[in-house]
Amino acid sequence: MRIPQMSRQWLILRELTMSRQGRDLLQLSHETGVSDRTIRRDIAKLIAGGFSIEKVTNGETIRFRFDSGQELPHLPLEFTEALALYHATISSPLFENPLYHIQLEQALYKIQEAFSNEVKGYIGRFRQAYTHRQPLPRDTDLVNTCDILQKQITIGDRIKFSYTNLDGVSSERTVDPYFIHIHEGEFYLIGYCHLRQDYRVFRVDCLRNLQPVEESFEKNRDFDPYQLVKSSFGVHLGEPGIAVLRFNGVAARYFQRSPIHPEQKILEVSEDQLLVEVPYRGYHEITESVLRYGPDAEVVAPEQLRKYVANRLQETLNRYLDGDKNDAKIDT
Repeated sequence: MRIPQMSRQWLILRELTMSRQGRDLLQLSHETGVSDRTIRRDIAKLIAGGFSIEKVTNGETIRFRFDSGQELPHLPLEFTEALALYHATISSPLFENPLYHIQLEQALYKIQEAFSNEVKGYIGRFRQAYTHRQPLPRDTDLVNTCDILQKQITIGDRIKFSYTNLDGVSSERTVDPYFIHIHEGEFYLIGYCHLRQDYRVFRVDCLRNLQPVEESFEKNRDFDPYQLVKSSFGVHLGEPGIAVLRFNGVAARYFQRSPIHPEQKILEVSEDQLLVEVPYRGYHEITESVLRYGPDAEVVAPEQLRKYVANRLQETLNRYLDGDKNDAKIDT
């Protein structure tokens, strides 16, 4: 499919800003699907339009690099567009994410300065109407890891890393990185794992010894990340199944307003009870969610999952009972 010129030039700019070393013609051609000659014409038009792009020659390789310190040319935003962007940013969960918070704060300040005093007063009142948790500091390694992943995803090169799963098992992985997926404020890598010979999801802050690999891969253009995770209760990809959950009282009323899963099916509903059918992949996430609501949540089916949750509850009770015995011994 032919990419329109403006969209293609935006892709080129995005590519050039992803790496301090820039991109060569082959990489840009691969990403945009056009010839070297077309790439050269697009870059010439971008330079003529005011973008600071320089050509760097290293032996026989020619790379183009963007000056990231340059201010962007005037963005032709209409008033309503700028206002909508401001509102959307303030109300977005990403505003609480430490990876984006500072940049978004700076962007909001610049947008605000473009408005009249009357409008500044309005958006000031609008901002006061929203509250956010102060973003918790994140390890700078997470930022660096995301930068490496973005680069490898963009240029279509593989990565290697060490990974420890929830069972505590460590392994070395070589992965074709496809997407960075955000789920409940955490970052996950979706890609094709050569060890498992299948698509997998990895928590980004659990990647260790991350190494870019100069090996290109062909992305499966029919791959849909939503289809991959829609059968999961969250992001984990264990054995698939369908669970029937019963919620009572507060939990029932809450999930009538906010579905517990986007693919859920309501089987029965009343003021104080809700029976739903949800997909899951492995026991960890769905068990964690059921236990979170205590006696107001119950696994009705399948029986194997029901027994697993019951065993976890019994183990929890035993731990508390053992704690009471230990306290008694201490008192005497």
